Amino acid sequence: KFYKKWHLEFKSDKDRMRLQKKINYSVHGYPLNIDNFSNGLKSGWSVQLRDRNCIDPKKFNYPNLLDETKKEIRQASHYCNGKKHGRQILYYACGGPSRIDEFDRGMRHGLSIKFKSKNKLNADKFIYDPSDNKTHEHIQCFDLYESGKKVINPFVIASTAPNQTVKSSNSADVYNEHPDADLDHGFIETDKG
Repeated sequence: KFYKKWHLEFKSDKDRMRLQKKINYSVHGYPLNIDNFSNGLKSGWSVQLRDRNCIDPKKFNYPNLLDETKKEIRQASHYCNGKKHGRQILYYACGGPSRIDEFDRGMRHGLSIKFKSKNKLNADKFIYDPSDNKTHEHIQCFDLYESGKKVINPFVIASTAPNQTVKSSNSADVYNEHPDADLDHGFIETDKG
């Protein structure tokens, strides 16, 4: 009996080593980053939180979050085997998405959509539909990527572009990304007039 008990306890410790959650805290004790690891590599959702948030990192589960909790998130990225794979979502302080990027094995691949502020879109369920005019009113601009490179072929872009032209606005809806939100890019400034 002693051997079985010891073996089971050892097995659970081994499982805990393979599936880990790493949490970074601010100086004030608030969680800032929650990263999931599998076999030593980032795997699943990795989340950057806003300072002074009210999230319990031990119970945090990104796929099951309520919409009001997304106000506490700055960025959520999905990883597979240590590389971004799937969606990366940057959020405005209101909880709506500021940008959604698609990744494939660590490289941008697909649409990179920038949204106007104060939108109420659900970024996790958002699917770009070129024929949906309601979606277009929330989009500020978008780019298309293939294997990490921006696509500049006008025929490919035209096939994915909305039916109506997406224009930049000079109002408060101008996209202004936080400089710390995405480590892949520098600060993006917009021309406000």
